[in-house]
Amino acid sequence: MLHQLKARLGEDGLEPITACNYEPYMEVYATNPAFGSLSGGEEVSREGVLDDITRVPPGFDIKDKHFLGLRKNGAAAGVLDVLAGYPEKHCVWIGLLMIRGDLHNRQIGSETVKALLCAAKDEGFTSVQLGVLENNPHGQRFWQKFGFSKIREAPAEQNGINVIVMEKRI
Repeated sequence: MLHQLKARLGEDGLEPITACNYEPYMEVYATNPAFGSLSGGEEVSREGVLDDITRVPPGFDIKDKHFLGLRKNGAAAGVLDVLAGYPEKHCVWIGLLMIRGDLHNRQIGSETVKALLCAAKDEGFTSVQLGVLENNPHGQRFWQKFGFSKIREAPAEQNGINVIVMEKRI
């Protein structure tokens, strides 16, 4: 799926984020203070970003996780976390899509979502799912404009904020 996504976003627009190149992407987190406050007030930290790179659900093979940096004009513009084959084999899970704060409303997120939906479909996946914090109506509206709809609510694991699980059939 990574190959399909790169083809749609351009080679210069996408790169795997690793422990060796994560630092420019910390700025993406830092320029989104609402994300931290919505998710329980966590501050951006090196450890937190490094944890995001490797965090997978129990029993999930990390080789099917793609923690990706979005680039525009040579600079870090966003972060995309994708699990191929989760929570079911035919499904793609979007763990995170975050665009650098000063680049909001420039269609970077929208272009990324459209490319991801097409890439997932081309690879034979039949649905895409994600979770949005219940206290994030802006995020819920963003995903709804691409045809995602609520399929269930999941109880909070850490911060006391429930998650709305959304899905789009492709």
